[in-house]
Amino acid sequence: LAPSGERIAVISRDVDLTLVKDRWKDKNVVFLEPEESKGLEVDHSVVLKPSTWFRPTGRLKNLMYVVLTRATKSVTILEAGLNKSEIIDPEL
Repeated sequence: LAPSGERIAVISRDVDLTLVKDRWKDKNVVFLEPEESKGLEVDHSVVLKPSTWFRPTGRLKNLMYVVLTRATKSVTILEAGLNKSEIIDPEL
């Protein structure tokens, strides 16, 4: 979790996230589908499994831009099948 008071957005099309929303509702964590993130600003965002919905053309390319620009401090992208050492580091 982020330091107290910071907001985190978990952005995914994974329907299983609905099962954990209630558990995190009082912890400054919001769970969103990519389209729901438009206009939102958070401190940190976690983008889960973007390969399940992203295609580098047209509307989806613009939507990925929106998703990746919601956070003011950090963005973490987690893809299915990656281990911890393969997580994308924005500092690289």
